[in-house]
Amino acid sequence: MSTDLPESYYLDNVTTLFTHVENVYSDILDVDYLGFLKCFSALPEDSKKLYIRLLNRNNEWYRLSKLDYSEIDSITEAIQPLQACDLI
Repeated sequence: MSTDLPESYYLDNVTTLFTHVENVYSDILDVDYLGFLKCFSALPEDSKKLYIRLLNRNNEWYRLSKLDYSEIDSITEAIQPLQACDLI
């Protein structure tokens, strides 16, 4: 019995986790962590997807030409907001 997961299941799960952490623990979180959560929540959806995909990879460096995720419309456009938030 196989179940088809929604295309953005991994982003939905991370968003749920981050929202919970921010709601429950914001009073004890370090300012840097709170800043990360705010920056992440403000990112466009494709940038969030790319960030989560990259976190799940093993290496530190990647060639742009090797990044291929069908659910992300433009890797190049998704990178720019990540750079602006100093996430990559």
